Amino acid sequence: MSKLKEYRTRKGVTQHDVALRIGVSTRSYQFYESGERLPDVQTAIRIAQVLGVFDLKELWSGNFTAS
Repeated sequence: MSKLKEYRTRKGVTQHDVALRIGVSTRSYQFYESGERLPDVQTAIRIAQVLGVFDLKELWSGNFTAS
């Protein structure tokens, strides 16, 4: 399970909820959560704020599949 998914499920929100709150499509958020794509810095900050995480490294450590 990715760190993003772990924090999102702890928070009790759906991928769609997070996507709406950060201003991206649900599919884009799914790519971030699966590690297929990385968000830009501003989007990463918005994700962290929505999920209540204060250390961006915590969300993406060991969560990369893209090259």
